[in-house]
Amino acid sequence: MDQDDKTRAFVQDRMPPDQRAAFQAEIDASPELAAEVAMLQAARAEFAAEPAPDAAAAWARLEPALNRGQPSAANVNARPRRALLQAAMVAVISIGLWQALVVPRLGPSSAPGFTAASVPDASVALQIGFAETATAGEIAATLYDLGGVITDGPSALGLYRVEFPDAPSRDAARETLAARPDLVTDLREN
Repeated sequence: MDQDDKTRAFVQDRMPPDQRAAFQAEIDASPELAAEVAMLQAARAEFAAEPAPDAAAAWARLEPALNRGQPSAANVNARPRRALLQAAMVAVISIGLWQALVVPRLGPSSAPGFTAASVPDASVALQIGFAETATAGEIAATLYDLGGVITDGPSALGLYRVEFPDAPSRDAARETLAARPDLVTDLREN
């Protein structure tokens, strides 16, 4: 039993007489322990002197509040659907204004209208089949020198679509690639 347990047992009169006498000797020898025991005994006497709460009186105070019903919530959201519709309308109007006022200014000034990415300009592209022995580095270096960019492929036939900035670049690339059988096995117009 530690010191706190002994102190509680002494104050609550739960200690056997022989242990009580030994603990009383400890209290007489220690002023700090004597002060702690005195404080606990005073608190116990104070609580014992208080009258027990009257359950009937407490119930009489509580019952009217219970009979009034449930209180309403402080943040009742009467019309959440309306707020959602308002937010959706703001979003739609914002997107429409963005499309009408900002997007036309973002595109290149020389290209009016909309050009779909899925409809490439066929006049500046070649279909190329590369040799199995050609490395990716050789292919990339050659296409870089020619100004070509692989935009699609390989197809079911193993052909890659390579686009060039303009028709003269494409024609020069066709001549150069036709002279490289170690790199190109198939060369077709788009």
